[in-house]
Amino acid sequence: MDTAEKEISFKSGIKPDFENKKDHEAWNEKYNSLSREDKILLETQEQTRLLTRISNNVAFFFWLTVLSIGLSLFVMFFLPKL
Repeated sequence: MDTAEKEISFKSGIKPDFENKKDHEAWNEKYNSLSREDKILLETQEQTRLLTRISNNVAFFFWLTVLSIGLSLFVMFFLPKL
């Protein structure tokens, strides 16, 4: 086991998933010591990151649906004529 303390840092909009409870407590302690504006900035960045992920997922499934409909129309109407 590594006994050295991990350096807790805040990356823009990323909340870490800690497996170790001690690391999680250290992150919470450092987070609680931030100013109100810094906390709002971190939360805003996290929400923006999550919204971007959701938006990318919606766009992917939209184009997957369009492609599926296009291929099904091609199979139903053009392949029987061949």
